[in-house]
Amino acid sequence: MSSLAVLVMHSGKWDDTNCYVDYTIEGIVIKEQALFLEFYTTIATQIGVDVNKKILKIEYKAEESNKPMVIHNDME
Repeated sequence: MSSLAVLVMHSGKWDDTNCYVDYTIEGIVIKEQALFLEFYTTIATQIGVDVNKKILKIEYKAEESNKPMVIHNDME
């Protein structure tokens, strides 16, 4: 089964031009066929978020000029 390396930028903020700034970056490896829950918990564990106390919001930006998209399920 193939794996993917994912760069996780966290603890930053979006500025007025839709650029994510003042962030920390870490890498994770996830199975290519992982479901959202596994992706979510892997990220939360890596960056030290207790998902019983906080909600992790995962956003993705496909192109520099686009606004970030929220990833919230498997979207199959």
